[in-house]
Formats: sequence, structure tokens, C-alpha cells
Amino acid sequence: DLTPVTPTTGQRTVDCLYDHCLACIPAAPDQGALYLMPSGTEIAIPAGFNAWLWSDEPLWLTTAAYDKAYNLVSGQTLHFGPECLWLEAHDTFVSCHLGDRQLVFDATGKPTPYSTVTTMHSHGETYYWVTSGFYQGYVSADGTWLYRESCFQLLDD
Repeated sequence: DLTPVTPTTGQRTVDCLYDHCLACIPAAPDQGALYLMPSGTEIAIPAGFNAWLWSDEPLWLTTAAYDKAYNLVSGQTLHFGPECLWLEAHDTFVSCHLGDRQLVFDATGKPTPYSTVTTMHSHGETYYWVTSGFYQGYVSADGTWLYRESCFQLLDD
């Protein structure tokens, strides 16, 4: 289907997310908007947000300093301290990397008890492998433990 999804006044160049093309952003940064695909819905980009945080959905943007993340679906901005070296989005979780450790927040910006999070996909479902204190295992998007085991399983531990 080659139906135009962005305004067709004049010529414009857009860049799309390479892996799933859920959103496209005009190549000229002064355009200040991006387009959700396949609907072509235009969303204004808040000032200062200029980099993607890769995730499936919702889509996230961040600043060059990685001190904020913006959820394109909810319109919510999460604020982080200046100590974040980089941010990583996991759909419903955002990780602030501090070098050798992470701070993990839920999609509302509330700190979680997890020290790491990794997105896992299986049979059309999304789960999250997390570590938390003495435990590791799978949690759902709302943070409910689906499977939990001790992090200490070797005699050396």
C-alpha cells in the first residue's frame, strides 16, 4: 500500500526505525515531529529529545545527556539524574546504566527492586528476565514474578 502517511506538501526526507518501522522521524531536526506507522499519526517531539531508546513498544526518546526519557505513547517524561551513562528501554521498564550496575524504573518512573532487566519474547508474549537481590527470574509487564529462583545455585556461592 503506497498511500501517503505524511503531509505531501513539498519534498521531505524521513528516517524510520530500521528493525520494525513503528515510527519515522523527519531527517531535518527542526521539523519537531515524528510519524507513527502505519497510521501516519503525527506526534510533536518535545524540545531536547533527539535520540531513540530502542524497544518494541511503547516508543521512547531520550536526550543527548540521557537524563530524561519521553514515552511517545503516553506522553510521559521520566527524569533521571546526571549520573546515567546511557538509558535502555524494555517496553515497560527503563534502565539507567551506571557503568557496572543499573537502576531499573517502571514506565511511570517509579524505581523497581530489580538490579537488571532483559526483555524476552516467547510465542508472541513478552516477559522480562530480572535480577533482584538474592533472586532472578521472569516477571510480567506489571512486575509480577512468573518464575523465581535463587541467584546462588553453586556451592561456591
